[in-house]
Formats: sequence, C-alpha cells, structure tokens
Amino acid sequence: MSRITQLMMDVVNRYLLVIDADQLRQSLESHGLRYRKDQPPECWAYDMFRQTKGRFARLADLGLSKLPEIESLSNHELWECLHHEFLTISEAHYERYFRQPLAFD
Repeated sequence: MSRITQLMMDVVNRYLLVIDADQLRQSLESHGLRYRKDQPPECWAYDMFRQTKGRFARLADLGLSKLPEIESLSNHELWECLHHEFLTISEAHYERYFRQPLAFD
C-alpha cells in the first residue's frame, strides 16, 4: 500500500466508519462515480465525498457512518474537514520526502 493511500485512510478513519464496503461500492457504481477498485474502502469513501462535495442525504445509505464526535457536522462540512486535513498532510508528506531544495549560486 502506498504512503499516500495510508495517509488518506488515516484521515478518513478519523471521521468515518465504513460499515458496509459492498454497499459503498454499489453506491459509487450506481451513481456513476469513479473510484479505484484496488484501493481500500476508506479511499472509496474519500472519492465519494470528493466527487459529490458531501451532497447526499444519508451516510447510512452509502454504507458509511460518522464517528460520534463529529456527528454534528453536515456532510458538506465533513467534506471540508476531510479535504483540508488530507491536503495538509499530503503537502507535508511531499515536503518531507520529495521536494528538492533549490540550489542558488
């Protein structure tokens, strides 16, 4: 599993539980949303939020559940949290492992 996939899973797991991976997969497919079948269901959940921006009625219909501490957030607010945290962590990961320092003469 790639580092970025693990980072995405960590972020999603701080906010959501994947209750039924098959139901999530069926929801993605029935709505024509893209996802990578070779990735874990937590990444599918992130893809669902990324493509819809949290615009769906009930998480339970998608095989997902919010963790109790974020129950008060709307789905759109939840997407904003997921996106912001994943972006922040991804940028930090890039800075640490991939960015090459500029050499000025």
